[in-house]
Amino acid sequence: MKIGFSTNAYSKFSLSDTIKSISEIGYDAIEIVLDIPHAFLPLESSLIDSIKKNLEDNNLQVSNLNANTVEGYSGNETSSEKFEPSLSNIDKKLRDWRIDYTKKSIELAAELDSPSICITSGLDGSYKDMLLSNFSDSLFYLASFAEKNNIMIGIEYEPGLLIECKEMFEYLNQVVYDGFVSIELYPYNKNPEYAAKEALSYIRKLVD
Repeated sequence: MKIGFSTNAYSKFSLSDTIKSISEIGYDAIEIVLDIPHAFLPLESSLIDSIKKNLEDNNLQVSNLNANTVEGYSGNETSSEKFEPSLSNIDKKLRDWRIDYTKKSIELAAELDSPSICITSGLDGSYKDMLLSNFSDSLFYLASFAEKNNIMIGIEYEPGLLIECKEMFEYLNQVVYDGFVSIELYPYNKNPEYAAKEALSYIRKLVD
């Protein structure tokens, strides 16, 4: 099993410095969050080329592209609506915007040789049946687009979202999973290097 670390703990670092740090700590890969401050889409082709070179120079693969949040939509990193507009949004115009953003994420994943992207279902709320139906329709469309690009779609679960769940390393070991597991510790942006080192030490014990 290979282990990646997410850029969301490195919000006070540039993306290039983040790539270097994660590599030096000893991770196999990096999960890039497709949002401010590092990579809110669309990206200029020159920036994509620079990311590719930095990854190659630091011997890092991309474990996943994280398309869970879109704080860049409002330009506010402290927005309480970081998951919105979502793929389940009641407003079709906003939902279509998020579908298009997710398609851009899939295309970038193919360009960076990332095996997957991850998304969220959006915030929980009233009219849950309608939200679930919207999310299902969005996901059905995106799954077809992702398949054509040979990219997997993962769904991330957090408290307060429309869909919640817990991941279990024991199950992954039982099925002999040999793909990537990405670690996200965004609350630790004051000392991401310490968090990354501690996490790697802890997780290695679970997967080795």
